[in-house]
Amino acid sequence: MNSGNNLLFYSILSGLLAGIFWVIGDILIVGFSGDDQEKIKAFENKGIVDPPMAAYMLPGSERRLRWGALIANYAAPLMFFSIISVYQLSAVATAGWRGVRIAALILMVMGYAYSPLAHAGFYFIGTLSKNLYQEEQAGRGISQGQAKLLNNYRKTTHFSWLPAIALTGISWFLFALLIAFGQSELPRFFLLLTPFTLSPLWIVLVRKFKPFHPYLNGAAFNLGMSSYYLILLIWYFLTVK
Repeated sequence: MNSGNNLLFYSILSGLLAGIFWVIGDILIVGFSGDDQEKIKAFENKGIVDPPMAAYMLPGSERRLRWGALIANYAAPLMFFSIISVYQLSAVATAGWRGVRIAALILMVMGYAYSPLAHAGFYFIGTLSKNLYQEEQAGRGISQGQAKLLNNYRKTTHFSWLPAIALTGISWFLFALLIAFGQSELPRFFLLLTPFTLSPLWIVLVRKFKPFHPYLNGAAFNLGMSSYYLILLIWYFLTVK
């Protein structure tokens, strides 16, 4: 792994920065507790499919939600550049594993491509919900047309978010398989350090430790990605450079 070391370094660094920016975006756009029952009730029996979702981002200002969406969107090129590290680190895959390698790379590109819209969708749900809540509090009520628009925003966000997280998760699972079976430059213990394995750990940590809650709600995958690339960067300096 002598050639392309600089490219590998910058790709790893891009992954770390992308993960950090997306964690910040998650904090800004979905870092809320979402357990205010009084606000949830304001959306019940109004034709709104998911009242808890409608009430979830009410504590955030429009500016906070906007920057939560934009900062992740602006960091998307860093995510794509980080895929180079996966490509380089799995270049040693033997003939029988090349299909897995190619599938991992394609699915990762697809998952990352879907992610900005999936993330930004919460901005539109949040800002419309804030407007409807103000209308309800002012006694003007929520019209069926407004409720339908909010439901459509929710549906579009789900249809973009679910494929994004599924394809990205599968891609990292396939890369973890390459690591486990010695089809990458990484030592096998890195199997436990990919976003596929670290993200569930972060879900538990966020729920267990109060300092993380509610700010890191919804940030588990990006915390997993940030952790992986940080560890990978340390490994790079210790073994490659």
